[in-house]
Amino acid sequence: MKKSVKMFVIALVSLVFLGLISLYPILYLTALNNVAIENAIISKLGFGQEGLTLEGTLEFSNPGLVDVMLDKIEYQFILNNTKEQLGSGEIQGIFIPAKGNAELPFKKVIEWKPGIDDAVELLKAKKVILTIQGTVSAKFLGKIFTSPFVMHLDVKAHLQHYVQQQMEELGQGLQQGLEGLRGLLG
Repeated sequence: MKKSVKMFVIALVSLVFLGLISLYPILYLTALNNVAIENAIISKLGFGQEGLTLEGTLEFSNPGLVDVMLDKIEYQFILNNTKEQLGSGEIQGIFIPAKGNAELPFKKVIEWKPGIDDAVELLKAKKVILTIQGTVSAKFLGKIFTSPFVMHLDVKAHLQHYVQQQMEELGQGLQQGLEGLRGLLG
């Protein structure tokens, strides 16, 4: 009798273990499918010598029952007003705990500095929208799973500041040139 109870317990534990092993892929894929970019926090957005700099944090949530590892996030920057693709990039993955959140910091310099005429033309619009779109991907059981995302930012205020800076620099350059010319003329 003791042997049959022991065999029954071993069989039951084995069945539970096998059930959990076969359940894990379903739980993982469900969690992966429900991962979302909850927020994009832009801490710095401005024009510099190199172009447009974006710094911030992407906030991911995982409502699933198991931890998830995202392999990479590929993205493109598109200026909606002109439909121009300004740049693209890739951020390496992030671990997101079950029922939790994770933050992924990023910094990207887009080599885009519009000329004064182009910038002024853009500023005539009500909004200057920069779209960030891309895909989040994860590999599981030899397959790659992807999920698209899209975010929109109004960069008009930053473009206005850039134009003001350019005009001030142009004015200073003209003033220095005139002073140099006056020195030559006596």
